[in-house]
Amino acid sequence: MILWILIGGLVLFLLMGGMRAFERANVGSLKVLGAWVLTLGGLSLALMLILTGRGLIAIGVLLLLWPVLWDRFQASGGIARVSLSRLRR
Repeated sequence: MILWILIGGLVLFLLMGGMRAFERANVGSLKVLGAWVLTLGGLSLALMLILTGRGLIAIGVLLLLWPVLWDRFQASGGIARVSLSRLRR
C-alpha cells in the first residue's frame, strides 16, 4: 500500500514538472518536440508491423513519414552540407 502511494507521488511530481516545462517552452521547441514524437512513434509502429509480418502496411506507414524526413533533410542543407560539416570536425 505504501509503495503505491510513493509511486503515485512520484508520478504526480513528474507530471507537475512536465507541466511547468510545457508552460515555459516556446512554440518552436514544442513543434520540434511534436515532430520527434510523431516520427519516433511512426518508426516504432513500422518496426512492429514488419516484425509481425505485415510488411505492406509498414511500407504505408513509412510513406507517411517521408514528408517529415524530407523536411529534415532539406533543413540540414542536403548531402553536401552534411558531408562538409563532418569534414570540418
